[in-house]
Amino acid sequence: MTRKRTMILTTALALAAGCGTTVPAVDVREAHMARLPAEATTLAQLDMPRILDPQNVESWMSLMASMHEGSPDMACVGPLLARAGTLTHVMLPGTPTHGPDALVLVSGDLNAADLAACAAKVMGDPAARPPAPSAEGVYLLQAHREEMFLADLPGGGVALGTEAGIAVALAPQPPAELLSAGPLLARLRGLLPAGADVDFYLLEPMGQDEMQVEAAAASLRRGATDRYEFVLLAGSADNATTLSFMAMGLPLLVAQMQAMMEQAVAAPDAPPVHLEIFARANPVLDGVRDALGNAQVTVEGDAVRIVLDVDPAVVGPTDLLFVAGMMLYMRGAHGPEMGQADMPPGDVVPPEVVVP
Repeated sequence: MTRKRTMILTTALALAAGCGTTVPAVDVREAHMARLPAEATTLAQLDMPRILDPQNVESWMSLMASMHEGSPDMACVGPLLARAGTLTHVMLPGTPTHGPDALVLVSGDLNAADLAACAAKVMGDPAARPPAPSAEGVYLLQAHREEMFLADLPGGGVALGTEAGIAVALAPQPPAELLSAGPLLARLRGLLPAGADVDFYLLEPMGQDEMQVEAAAASLRRGATDRYEFVLLAGSADNATTLSFMAMGLPLLVAQMQAMMEQAVAAPDAPPVHLEIFARANPVLDGVRDALGNAQVTVEGDAVRIVLDVDPAVVGPTDLLFVAGMMLYMRGAHGPEMGQADMPPGDVVPPEVVVP
């Protein structure tokens, strides 16, 4: 997936984020799962009313938009933020010619017409007319030579994504093989506590050499202290032990990214908005680095478990979402040489090994 397509989908995700006090019913997640094919490579499900702060979302979006020409109209964002519920995001393999496909399903009191009109203002010309739907009721948005499609779901809510992703969402019959029936997803689900506000699953190998993981899962449970839990499947107990030591170098990786950001904003030709973004992102990265430094790291057979307890007053999920997106963008822009973490010093406390 290109960085431009990621930008379009991130904008749409932010527009679909909600606020409120009622946690959506669990069956909304299962209804979304009933549309997803087994070949999906990632899965994320979020209870948006408990994750994103609408005012903070608008503030971040306005700040990020100021990096580009024009003045996007954000007035439509707030009303939409209060109308969404559960969000499900998947990546699909796609084709060699255009890369992976994406699909986002959002429950709540939303419709594609309102979402398309608002997204068009945020991503394009505020004076532009709202896009018209196709004969099938699908809206097309274009920005920076990338495309995003939106449509109403038959049972309520909206779908957005690439053309192939929307085709999956609107298919008259469910897939022959469902993602929910896969043994890998079942194993990963069993390794994390149930009832989290956010669940994420990586269902294909990632990384290389000693940093490769066969699959991974993550969850966030909100509270007075937010608990982030990660499980990495390494393929063997030896690989898990190696990976656990590499995980202890993550605070150094964050510090290296901070140093790169500081160097970039100090450049004579750096736009003033970059300094403003860095000033806002740096305390979040400080909090993440501290949390990683105090993380509980355990090895459980071929799996590595990492548990972070984070003060939401220091690092909230909304801030983390936008700053993490910036870090991924920077890594994509600067290549794999960015933020190469060294092994931690030899006197660090080794990870706990749990015997199954």
